Order: sequence, then C-alpha cells, then structure tokens
Amino acid sequence: MFFPLCCCNQVPLGCYLHSLSVIDESSNSVQTHYDTWQAYRQKFGTRARFYLLQPYFSTASVEQLRSYLKIPSNYDGYLPVTTLRDGATGFAVNWYEGLNFANTVNRGDKVSVFLDNSGSVNVERDISASRDLLLEMLANHVAADDGEDYPITEAAGNLLYVSNGSERWILPHLGINCDDAGEITQEETA
Repeated sequence: MFFPLCCCNQVPLGCYLHSLSVIDESSNSVQTHYDTWQAYRQKFGTRARFYLLQPYFSTASVEQLRSYLKIPSNYDGYLPVTTLRDGATGFAVNWYEGLNFANTVNRGDKVSVFLDNSGSVNVERDISASRDLLLEMLANHVAADDGEDYPITEAAGNLLYVSNGSERWILPHLGINCDDAGEITQEETA
C-alpha cells in the first residue's frame, strides 16, 4: 500500500473515492501538482485512493517515466504503473481488473477517471479499447461489500469521466461530489 490510511482522531475523514488518471507526461510544474494534490487531500481526505497509469511504449527507465509526470513530494497515492497503449498492441488492457476494483469498490463508492488527450496520448488512437473496457466493466460492477449489482456510470451519478489536454492529472478529480459517498468509520481506523 502506497498511501497512509486514516488513524484514529485524524481529520479530515474523506469520502470513498477511487480516482484514476491515465497520462504519459505533464507539462505543468511540480508546484502546480503539489498545490492541487493538497486540495485533493483536503477535499477527500486520506480514504480516497488515487491510481496513476502511464501509457508508454518507450525504453525509458522507470525513474525517467515517473519524472515525466512531475509527481510532487506530497503525493501519497499509488505509484504510477506503466500500461500498454492498446492502439499499438491491438488489445484492451483491463485496468478494472489490474486496479482490483471488483474487490475494493463498495456500494456508495464513487469513481473518477481522467484520460489525458494532449497529443502525446490520443485517447481514440492509443487507449480507446482500454477505456471502453473500463467503462463497460464499471457499468456492470457488482459491489464488493454486498455482492449486488452496483453500476458505476455518469447517469447514476457515481462516475466522473473527464478527458482533455490540460495534463493536470489531479485537478479533474476535484469535480466529483462526494458528499453522499460515505465517511470512513472509527471501526475502520482501529
């Protein structure tokens, strides 16, 4: 686990949010990401999980790839994972399964997804099959906690999907409303 869980008496207690950004590089400053990450944690607390997928087909080292994202020192989400560009491979990468959403997304949870479409990554050319598979699996999601159908869609209000060329991989997630998503309980922190 790459992010701290809440400890007793720590605030804020955040919503049950699963955020995913798929981006290969960022032209924004580290300070911009630092400030935005601080706003993310202030809004959602440490209960929110943040995942980074980096679509690359390069021979760059892991350290080089991570530096392309300009990850700030205060970032405490999951470390980035390199993923294939499905346009180059001819098959979809199952992000839903790779992120273990089937076993971690419960009833009442929300999901926010940001896909970089800045040019170096083109959603339709590079990752559309993987995106389509993710959205299909979320729409057919079964809640991990009760085993009942729990579709995660924009229409149901429990999915925020954003794709743009801003390369600000944290900011789009601030647009989801988690007021009704639930709070971490003291039993979970004990």
